[in-house]
Amino acid sequence: MTSQEGFKILSENKLNQLKGSYSRLPISGRDSDTSDLFWNFYLRGHDKGDNDFVTLDVIDQRRIKVSLIHNDSIVNSKILKGRLKNNRFVFNRRTVIYPFLLANVYKDSKVRIGLLNNNNLSVDCKMTSFSTWLILPSYDSNKSSGQYEKLNIKKNKDILKYDNQ
Repeated sequence: MTSQEGFKILSENKLNQLKGSYSRLPISGRDSDTSDLFWNFYLRGHDKGDNDFVTLDVIDQRRIKVSLIHNDSIVNSKILKGRLKNNRFVFNRRTVIYPFLLANVYKDSKVRIGLLNNNNLSVDCKMTSFSTWLILPSYDSNKSSGQYEKLNIKKNKDILKYDNQ
């Protein structure tokens, strides 16, 4: 997705517009694990809950803190290091498992996030993996994109409440 139509302009001064809470599942294609917002940012999985959501907090122009909220508590958080490119925040997520005697695995992904005019989050991912088991190589490459609804989250006595509007 390279079109700039429908996106808010993000600059270093306006990156704080990404700050907020977003649904974990996309508006369309909710059954797909590949479009789970949590999986786009993390390498380890977590079971889905009905009230799960993801929060983004902009630290500075190169770092965004992402937190997964499950049952009103933070399950995991991570700082994404990236940069603004073509009106989107772009970061790489890599996993390399060094070669072993009979097997090796390499995974790489590039993720970019942008803010739509309706304040929803747009996420595009390109993932590539390569592995060799004994002498049989395998290769996989896939692309996904999704739109995640911005949620209205209210804090009440340090407890996060889920309020889908």
